[in-house]
Amino acid sequence: MLNKFVAAAVLTVAVSPFSGAAARAANNVPAPVSVNGAMSVTVAPATGSEAITVSGTAPAMAPVVVLLHATISRDLPNVFVNRRDVFADADGHFSTVVPIGPDFWRGSILTVSVSSSSATASANAQTIVTLPNPGVVLPADDVPSH
Repeated sequence: MLNKFVAAAVLTVAVSPFSGAAARAANNVPAPVSVNGAMSVTVAPATGSEAITVSGTAPAMAPVVVLLHATISRDLPNVFVNRRDVFADADGHFSTVVPIGPDFWRGSILTVSVSSSSATASANAQTIVTLPNPGVVLPADDVPSH
């Protein structure tokens, strides 16, 4: 008897009219947004840390995927470094700080790619890995000459 009851409950759930948009509305989940719009990205070192600041524009309120790859040497393949998922604000701006570890190799090329599942555009930018505190000279940086 119990097996018949469980089977009936499973069957009722399987043929439930809540699917797709109706289920999203019932659960207060926003529907996916589909917009066409341009994206832009700028990259700058985050002073004082082994990270970069990534900012740009995307369609308003759109999810943005930020991917970071490193080119360390002509003899090595590009390396995936990091990923950040952010959202553009109501004005279409986004900004995030992305750690560059494990690529601390000075002079390597970092390529940032941004894209959005709700936009048909993407954008790329590059920067070079530099010192986290350029122009700062401290006793720990003083190498004896003997």
